[in-house]
Amino acid sequence: MACMLPFPDRFEFAVKFMNALPDEQQGRSNETRLILFSLHKQATEGECKTPIPWFGNPVEKAKLTTWTSLGNMDKFEAMRLYAKIVEEEHPKWWEQVDTAETETNKRISPAPAPRPAPAPGPLPVGLATISDTDGWLAPCFAGIRPRARYQHSAAISAHKMFVVGGNNGGRYFSDMQVLDLDSMTWAKAETLGASTSASALAPCAGHKLVTWNGAVLLVGGHVKKDTKHDSLTVLELDAENYTWKEIETTGSKPLPRGGHSATVFGDLLVVFGGEGAGRQVLNELHILDLNTNTWSSPSMNGLLPAPRSDHAATAFDGRYLCIFGGGSCTRCHADLHLLDMETMTWSTPACLGQLPSARAGHASALVDGDKWYIVGGGNGAAGCTATLLLELRSMSWSTVCTSALRTAVSSEGLSLVAVGEYLISYGGYNGKYNNDTHVFKTGVLTATSAAPEPAASPAPAALSAPAASPAPAATPAPPKPALSGDAAEKEAAAKARQQQVAEAERRAETDKANIAGLAAAISRAEAAEALLAVAEKEKSVLSMKLVNTKECLSNIENVLSDSNSKTLRLELEVEGRHLILGSFDPGYEMPNRRAMQIHDAHTLKTKQSYGNYSNLRTPVK
Repeated sequence: MACMLPFPDRFEFAVKFMNALPDEQQGRSNETRLILFSLHKQATEGECKTPIPWFGNPVEKAKLTTWTSLGNMDKFEAMRLYAKIVEEEHPKWWEQVDTAETETNKRISPAPAPRPAPAPGPLPVGLATISDTDGWLAPCFAGIRPRARYQHSAAISAHKMFVVGGNNGGRYFSDMQVLDLDSMTWAKAETLGASTSASALAPCAGHKLVTWNGAVLLVGGHVKKDTKHDSLTVLELDAENYTWKEIETTGSKPLPRGGHSATVFGDLLVVFGGEGAGRQVLNELHILDLNTNTWSSPSMNGLLPAPRSDHAATAFDGRYLCIFGGGSCTRCHADLHLLDMETMTWSTPACLGQLPSARAGHASALVDGDKWYIVGGGNGAAGCTATLLLELRSMSWSTVCTSALRTAVSSEGLSLVAVGEYLISYGGYNGKYNNDTHVFKTGVLTATSAAPEPAASPAPAALSAPAASPAPAATPAPPKPALSGDAAEKEAAAKARQQQVAEAERRAETDKANIAGLAAAISRAEAAEALLAVAEKEKSVLSMKLVNTKECLSNIENVLSDSNSKTLRLELEVEGRHLILGSFDPGYEMPNRRAMQIHDAHTLKTKQSYGNYSNLRTPVK
């Protein structure tokens, strides 16, 4: 029986299983054990920061070398590779795990009770005139369109879409544009009455607009240096005169940031991630109680998502916070994370369907309580053209439609709101700044009548049980003959199994490539270590030769010094004898110029010592 637990639960049980085994049984080779060690460190601690020592235990050096070779591999990817290798080394490992421990899975991902979605109100008159379309439609709107921008934010209140702030070429906006969805008219919200600096909005970008109890709140955002704050600000819109009032908060206030997500759970505002001062990307989670205006930073369990900004977030079933995608200065993410707000536990559910590509700067909106639409975004090379749908109850991905690359809905930094069954996007950047408004009809609800009473639907399969349910089609399928309960379950299980097998095969190919890369990295590390050992030996030999050479040079210098002294004494003695011969024979000539120099020097010294040199000469008779 294969393990069907989602990550990180599967990784944690695999680690427990391996730790219970003797070292010699954990892998067939030393290379496998090194890879498992490195993947475990990468999954739990991240990138290796420990420097590799020149000397020491070769086993510890090999471990650090292998860990370092993983670079900045994503923690979730390291967990998946670890579990994959354990399954290859011990195919029946899950059957050997204590079945009593599997009850932990129920505590990690409990099944929530189904909660019916609220019935939608009447649609705006103008929006209801848009009929079914095969994709995104750009309707005609009256009024003056707002200036092109991205990194703005939008929210729906009383049949009006509010668009606030944004960025165009590094210039931040502070205006508020209003789209009346009844008359389909754009207008700029003019402040009524005297506007003070306290009520005026500072130019900002990367902020978030949310609605709570009918009020529109603006959370955080990037601002210019002259308007920076010490903590994350929360502003409330006065809908009568279009002015802003800052909410005074207490508690452990988070630092200022932009590109974060802000999600409302009842009376709680949950802020995750974002980019702080100095372009530092964050993965913190902060909660603001909107009744007491008190911030808190709860402790959490499980593996936190990697730091990111410009991601998408939504609240599901009043209990789960869903995080998808996002990026940092160096990479984009394609992972999905869930936070159980009751147990404060992070998990990474296994998903069905074609997994989306990595992206950041996308927008999202929730329709019908469990259908999460993802639009736009980019990965640094190109915009994302597919409009994605994630069915949160079955955790299955599908592509609803595909747009042209240069349209606004395929750009980064756009905004997206949901009004009943309609999605409305505005703005974005895809090589140029856009001010286009697009509408997409999802066809989920009936526009002119209230939603039917929802049947009791099961909790998300990836959260509550190992077995996965099949992914629903993106568009309504024609009715099929009714099947019996057993037949329907078998058909659903067969479809789910086919999707899981296809996904497993795709991941297997990726795993093979990753393992081959790790093996090559280990081989390179071993070769480098062998070369290092040879270099150390050669260095030792050269050091000894250098010491011997220095000693030889010192001895030669001493010998040369003695030889020079002896030579000088001999020269002086010879020249002295020549001087004596010259004293007896006036016609005697010195043999060379050197001798004359010595003679002159000797004569001068003698005169200085004894006076006239001629007094010392013996007269010749």
